[in-house]
Amino acid sequence: MSCRALTKKTGAAVLKGRDTIITASDGMSRVATEGSPALAVPGSGDVLSGSIGAFLASGLSVFDAATAGVIAHAAAGSKLGEKHGLRGTLARDIADELPFILKQ
Repeated sequence: MSCRALTKKTGAAVLKGRDTIITASDGMSRVATEGSPALAVPGSGDVLSGSIGAFLASGLSVFDAATAGVIAHAAAGSKLGEKHGLRGTLARDIADELPFILKQ
């Protein structure tokens, strides 16, 4: 399925990479440039998906929830990279860092 088709079907899509692109069905898009190679671990995408789901459950639109999830996930990865370096991060470390990111 193409990104455009996925966006049309779900309301938003996230294209994760060095820069992360968030697209909306109305043609809007946002680019998040923050992040860290510390996020390149198994389970990181699951944490990102869970973050987006939590923002959806709080009442944000699909596009805004995707954006908030991407930004919080990236900030957690950046903070972990600063604290522990780029190697050895686990998905649970990212999840554990999120509450501290959201309190800032």
